Amino acid sequence: MKNIILFIIFSLLGISAARAQYTDLVNFTGNGGANPGQEPTGSLTLSGGVFYGMTEAGGANGYGVIFSYNPVGNVYSDLINFDTSGVYPYGSLTLSGDFFYGTTYTGGTFGEGVIFSYAPVGNVYTELINFTGNTGSSPGRFPYGSLTLSGGIFYGMTALGGANDTGVIFSYDPVGNVYTDQVNFTGIGGSNPGGAPFGECSLTLSGGLFYGMTEFGGANDDGVIFSYDPVGNVYTDLINFTGNAGLNPGETPIGSLTLSGGIFYGMTGGGGANGYGVIFSYDPVGNVYTDLINFTGTNGAYPYGSLTQSGGLFYGMTESGGANTYGVIFSYNPVGNVYTDLFDFSAISGANPYGSLTLSGGVFYGMTAEGGANGNGVIFSFKDTTVTNGINNISIGTGIKLFPNPNNGVFTVLCATDRSFIAIYNLLGEKVFTQTLSSAPAGNSINLSAEPRGVYLYRISDKSGGLTDHGKIVIE
Repeated sequence: MKNIILFIIFSLLGISAARAQYTDLVNFTGNGGANPGQEPTGSLTLSGGVFYGMTEAGGANGYGVIFSYNPVGNVYSDLINFDTSGVYPYGSLTLSGDFFYGTTYTGGTFGEGVIFSYAPVGNVYTELINFTGNTGSSPGRFPYGSLTLSGGIFYGMTALGGANDTGVIFSYDPVGNVYTDQVNFTGIGGSNPGGAPFGECSLTLSGGLFYGMTEFGGANDDGVIFSYDPVGNVYTDLINFTGNAGLNPGETPIGSLTLSGGIFYGMTGGGGANGYGVIFSYDPVGNVYTDLINFTGTNGAYPYGSLTQSGGLFYGMTESGGANTYGVIFSYNPVGNVYTDLFDFSAISGANPYGSLTLSGGVFYGMTAEGGANGNGVIFSFKDTTVTNGINNISIGTGIKLFPNPNNGVFTVLCATDRSFIAIYNLLGEKVFTQTLSSAPAGNSINLSAEPRGVYLYRISDKSGGLTDHGKIVIE
């Protein structure tokens, strides 16, 4: 009889018994241990089915590591331990041919950071360029982003250094090992307004032009969107961010722009209506900036990375905010301007992501800078089951939000009115939980972690007993 009931419920709801969402794959172990490394602050780079990345700290010398991660077998390998020839990488690796290229934001001959190459064949690290600060052969210091490849030449930015100590745009030609200082940022005013491109702020190529952002500088000292034409070495200040309000709300962007259909999409690390940052679009045809989503804290706060596109949706992470204040994974649908909080990080699962998501085979892979079993950050995988299986954290038109879903048995219900009731049933139709809901801003915390993993049904009714919402919950 139980098997018949289960078959009927599964058939009616169209639920697949097998689900996967967030999986903690590797827990970094600091200066030693099985997985040396600590505080990854960039993103993963895929090559030949294997991911390569860096941690800002940890490893044998405490200065960070280059590592590989093979999802087949879940194998982590500590490849290179940074030493004084390069200290504290704060970005991602860029692949060109058989080599990865990257930067560290300190270390090297002058302590201002380096450009390096890494060859997986032979496990060879080579220090290529030493930044020299405000002057010298390689002006610029503290490169925090990643390199962008175009026509065999790498382009990048430094957060400080150069003629005005507000950072530079540079090029690097591996043929001949030639570094060229292209643009010196001029801060609040001057010919090249903008300064201190930081974090994952890297250049995005479109139609022969590079587009990027700076964390500070510009007319309001809240950062800018700019273009750079390497033919003619022309820098153009396009958009000046305006903080919490104004024409271009947002400030301190710490990620890069993502191009889709001729439109750029990006995020700011602060500003907007609530001060927690925004998702925006920028149309270079007409120079039109549009504030799309304002982070609220509850749904995420302070994004430090960039958006990743998959199937018409954009996916991203915030460094903090969400149900547990440790950041979230979210999706954004430009059709309808729909934002969905998909997963809330915790101290146990991994906390405070500083990079972006990398897509491989329909699964996202990423890292958090903190949290996990050892508090040193994690590598994780994430699959959006809301798209393929119909589960959605946001109920339709009822003023009710249940998140995260799937979850580990602990979730939150936001309700528009007091005195609503939630009842939760297992697939045998047995009621396993009931609670009165309030409209408190923090929501109603529910703990079903003692229940077996699986699919549950919920019903929310108003004080008169009328149905206001129903759906599915997955406990993983």
